[in-house]
Amino acid sequence: GYDEMIWVQPHRLPESVHLIIFVVGIYHGGTLMDVDNGFISVFDIHGVVARIPLARSFGSVDCVALMKNCGEGVWNFHKVDESAQAGQHFVDILEPTIGNVIRKHIPGAPQCKMTFNATMQKGHVVDVPLGWLEATCSVGIGWDVMPSVRMGKGVDLDVSAVLFNEEHDYIGSVTCDEPELFGARHSGDNPNGSGIGDDEHIDLDLCMIPEHVSQIFFVVNVRTPGFYLSYIQSGYCRFVGGGGELGRYDFAHGEKKPGKIFARLLRSSWRGGGPTNRWCFQMIGKYCFGRSWHASVPTMREICRTCPLELQGRSRLSLDQSNAAPMRHQVSDASSRKRSRRYVHHENGPTCSVSLSESLSPSQAIPEDSEPSTNPTGGGGGGQLLQGQTQGRARFLMSL
Repeated sequence: GYDEMIWVQPHRLPESVHLIIFVVGIYHGGTLMDVDNGFISVFDIHGVVARIPLARSFGSVDCVALMKNCGEGVWNFHKVDESAQAGQHFVDILEPTIGNVIRKHIPGAPQCKMTFNATMQKGHVVDVPLGWLEATCSVGIGWDVMPSVRMGKGVDLDVSAVLFNEEHDYIGSVTCDEPELFGARHSGDNPNGSGIGDDEHIDLDLCMIPEHVSQIFFVVNVRTPGFYLSYIQSGYCRFVGGGGELGRYDFAHGEKKPGKIFARLLRSSWRGGGPTNRWCFQMIGKYCFGRSWHASVPTMREICRTCPLELQGRSRLSLDQSNAAPMRHQVSDASSRKRSRRYVHHENGPTCSVSLSESLSPSQAIPEDSEPSTNPTGGGGGGQLLQGQTQGRARFLMSL
């Protein structure tokens, strides 16, 4: 049967979307050479449109197909012929692999930068790109004070990094008073928020952080007595590196509280698969009391035990349970267990490809509360639409 699916509704995409690129990544446990009988199957409302064998190689992440907007509501599906690369996520092959694909379809398109629609919501998780693990990245904050506050004297905010181990115990901190630990360095105290850009930041050499550090929290506290985050305007916290901004959280209208746990870095082992040197960045956005990070340690310890999915409002699951039994994207193999992920990446463009199908027209749509489904007896990538489905959406199905 089909192990994972991506549904595409072309008629609901913005007109500015020209390409949708599909990427397969082995999250851990081997390479694409270890995947037997992998197929990419494409369906429209009439059934199978195309079926492509998944190329075996010693790479672990590959750009495999795309859908191209040809105008007037017509989308074409194309196979992509690019060599698989080392990595785990689409972010690991943005350049040159995905960039080359984009420029083949949209000549003159600029290089892909590691910059997303950076404003993040609470609970949002992004994977730190592989290239950032060997370079310096940073978490920075910036702020201005309302003009009527302090009459130009400013308000002092401090950013701190607080480190925990796998047992959720506190093991150290990086602050303006303790500026360096485990490859993390504080820029120093800015007592009034003056200047352009980040007012304070903490630089991180992720490859220097020892294995026993499993999570790093980033906390902002208002140090000026009698003042709170509600006095701050144009405030933000952001995660930058590799020439781009991976995520940003704005706090333009803060609550009347002196502190906030903005974000955490946690090792990607919460997804399953044992120890790893990869990291995820998650926005927390939780207000707290106290004018230093010390007062927030109990709250941080509680969040330490919480699976990132739960902070997104999903089903309750502790981080320990998440490590023990990964719930998503699990694929079984006779000799080993591997996990594979699919991503939809749409930029303003992408690739070298061969048209495989008739145009997929978005003019036929199903009611929003109805989902087309495949015949479970089809198996192996050959499922057909169930009877009675007279309307549907273009569908991208993958079988491994």
